Amino acid sequence: MADQHEQEHAPETFDYSGYTTQEAPSDDKLTRLRQLGEEMLRREAAVKDAESALQDAKMALSDITEIAIPRIMQEVGIDALQLQDGNELRLKEVLAANISAERADAAHRWLEENGQGGLIKRRVIVSFSREQESQAKKLIANLNKYKTPMPYMVDRKVEPPTLKKAVAEMKEAGALTPEAENLFGVYTKKVATFAAKRGSKSKKSDPF
Repeated sequence: MADQHEQEHAPETFDYSGYTTQEAPSDDKLTRLRQLGEEMLRREAAVKDAESALQDAKMALSDITEIAIPRIMQEVGIDALQLQDGNELRLKEVLAANISAERADAAHRWLEENGQGGLIKRRVIVSFSREQESQAKKLIANLNKYKTPMPYMVDRKVEPPTLKKAVAEMKEAGALTPEAENLFGVYTKKVATFAAKRGSKSKKSDPF
């Protein structure tokens, strides 16, 4: 009976052969990992350099197309020039617009009063304390109903491409008043562009 009792209460034995410790990384892998980390830094720097170079290239191109070429062509009194390779350099008049910070409120008010309020992009920034977590989940429309006023800032703007397109459409429709032109900073400028070579079916170059 004693032997049976001892067998019943003998500690269980486990087979740990299936459990292995994590293999330590080899020197080759660590060396490769360091190399990849250094390569990552080089490539990040290369991307930054490429982005900077692209920005510089765009600015240099803009200087030529919007300033240098138009100025010289206007000085000599021509609006087109045939190049030796067959391309024709031309001046094209484009419409530009810009809403300055000083004119923003008046410009936005004009848009709203003339059925163009949808062009305005709105962003509402609200500040909440830790104790106002439940209130932070409420709709912005209910902010003024809270017992504790919450300060918030409303940022409104019209994206430049959106404004340019809208101005062009309003101008074509005859809805762009002198007041609106002033509010939107509307002006025209001549920029250089290429027409396709004679006999070529490709479309003319137009950066705008």
